[in-house]
Amino acid sequence: MLNLLDRLKGKFKIAALTTISKEWLDWKREKFNLDDYFSVYVSSGYSGIEKPNPKIYDLVLEELGVNAKECIFVDDKEGHLIPAKEKGMLTIKFTNQRELEARLRELGVLQ
Repeated sequence: MLNLLDRLKGKFKIAALTTISKEWLDWKREKFNLDDYFSVYVSSGYSGIEKPNPKIYDLVLEELGVNAKECIFVDDKEGHLIPAKEKGMLTIKFTNQRELEARLRELGVLQ
């Protein structure tokens, strides 16, 4: 996944929307140099809001400074995709990296 993020960074604003704790997120950010890839982090550990609460999706949009129609939201849980879709985001259900990359190529995001 880091290779995919590396190909996307600089071309797009990339946010991480996660339900992990503050400590776990901070550890992952440092261990995997995630700040090199993500512009924004929205975590339930920091915000107190969890997916699929629609407010957490609003928080991501606000932090990114974009509207929902400009976003592609990727998640492996169907229930997390529903609020994003209702807000107007394009959604992709993650099953594996190969399929995600194929879908991003179809959308013109990857070459």
